[in-house]
Amino acid sequence: MSNPALKGMRNTYTAQNSLTKEAVDTILEFLEVSIHSILYVRAVYPAGLQLKCDFLYSNIGLFERRRKWGVPVRMSRHPDLSTYIRDALLAMRPALERGEAKKVAVEILDSDNVVTEKFIFALDYDMKSFNPIEVEGELSAALQRLCVSDSFLPSRIAKSFQLAIALQGTVC
Repeated sequence: MSNPALKGMRNTYTAQNSLTKEAVDTILEFLEVSIHSILYVRAVYPAGLQLKCDFLYSNIGLFERRRKWGVPVRMSRHPDLSTYIRDALLAMRPALERGEAKKVAVEILDSDNVVTEKFIFALDYDMKSFNPIEVEGELSAALQRLCVSDSFLPSRIAKSFQLAIALQGTVC
């Protein structure tokens, strides 16, 4: 049997910490771009593939160049990979909207499926001060740091990745 007092406390917490659609969209967009960037920077998938077609060789990159918040980034062209990332993030949307999502981790795995690296995004947000222009400046700076992270991280052979989300009261 549920305790009505606890139920009321949870509803109060949720109402105070819920995010606007604009804030959730911004967070999800940042996470999507970040995940693609991490996969590129950490070479989880090959940057380019050489295809033979009608006796011509062509280099087709798996990642294409784009700009987000003024930062050059790489995004996957592969529809299955892009869909997987987008679907995983959309599954997180309700927890973000309720203010229950606290961290998102991108875990890089080796050939034995052992986590060798973790990129953790702490989702500390204050809805009273959400300013899209300020947030976009902060996201731009974070993306810049992420895109050069390979220069100060050790080389590793990455074979795969997984995504994890920590909700209120859990660890990631």
